[in-house]
Amino acid sequence: MPARTATAVPFASDRGRDYKAPVARSPRQVGREVLLRLVLALAVFGCQSAPDTSIEPTRPHVYVAEVRAVSASPLPVHLVPLEASRRSEVAPRIGGTIRDVLVEEEDRVRKGDLLVQLDATDARGGVLAARGSEAQLRARIADTERELARTRDLAGRGMESARQVERLETELSTLRAQLREVRGNLLRARDKSAATVLSAPFDGVVTRVDAEVGEYAAPGTPLVTVSVLDPLALEFTLTEDEVAHHERGGLSFEVRVGDRSVPAKLAWISSEADPGTSAFPVRLEVPNADGALRAGRSARVAVRAADLPPEPAVPPTALRYRGDRPYVLVVDGDVVHAVPVEVGEERGDLVTVRGQLPVGTKVVAAGPTNLADGDAVVVAESHASPETSAPATVQADGAPEGVPQGPKGTNTAP
Repeated sequence: MPARTATAVPFASDRGRDYKAPVARSPRQVGREVLLRLVLALAVFGCQSAPDTSIEPTRPHVYVAEVRAVSASPLPVHLVPLEASRRSEVAPRIGGTIRDVLVEEEDRVRKGDLLVQLDATDARGGVLAARGSEAQLRARIADTERELARTRDLAGRGMESARQVERLETELSTLRAQLREVRGNLLRARDKSAATVLSAPFDGVVTRVDAEVGEYAAPGTPLVTVSVLDPLALEFTLTEDEVAHHERGGLSFEVRVGDRSVPAKLAWISSEADPGTSAFPVRLEVPNADGALRAGRSARVAVRAADLPPEPAVPPTALRYRGDRPYVLVVDGDVVHAVPVEVGEERGDLVTVRGQLPVGTKVVAAGPTNLADGDAVVVAESHASPETSAPATVQADGAPEGVPQGPKGTNTAP
């Protein structure tokens, strides 16, 4: 019996329309469809049942540094030449021909020793002439006084007229005036004679001779220089800050000439500043009894503030400004607090501050510029000490990249 073939018979409702037989699907296709529907159901369920939670904000990271105590440190070093503590350029007051030079350079002289002798012929002649005129006038005055006395006696007895007495009195007055003038000439002649002799004004060393026998020396031209080389002197200026240190606790000075350290004593600090620089002249004296130091050599003078207590100091980047008022952010656990300070002096890579900042206190050395009092922070770890290396990308002036700068390279808070 031949096999029967199944023929799909359309439903009665489908009659009269085009009929399409259902397409058979593979098991793999069915599995994919079930899996897709399951994933969509889970997604819808998760969205409907997820709790409504907010995301916690991220706390800013900061790098910290400890407040350090710095003692009196060297102030700026001055490079100044050694000079004679006293120096005189001996010059004649009157012109004349040099007759003799009695010293040479490097000779030691005592006060009053003869250095140079000028030709004194004219001066001595003037002295002799003045003396002769004085002697003549003295004799004439003596004769006139005797004659006046005799004439007064005769006039009292009626034997001479009063006119004769008046004539002799006038003559005597004239002679006395001439005597005073001659005495003045004699003094000038003696002074001129003394001026032909140039002598040492004080004990010292002859450091320069600019005189030759036979030359004409004009008035005021230095012929011999006498210097005091023990002690030597160092003269330079101090700033207002250095003078303030002196007034608070005194200054000490370390002087080095070459590789040799030499003692020095403060002679004086001027009580008046230079109006152009506002600096105060100062003078040190350096003993030189053995003559080992020479005037003109350069000396390095380190000025130190003596006997001052240590001061707290922070890195410059720790300073922040609110307007013109400086402050620092102190780290207390994970919260920062603003502490106002007064900015002092630069000490190497630190800046001294005055305020309620005990040594060892941790302050923000680098971090966001918009940090405020009471903000929570995260202290970042750094392999290097914050005092010696910047924990973030550092610009040329030492501030973290992107941080606005205030005075002296400090952070500026908005």
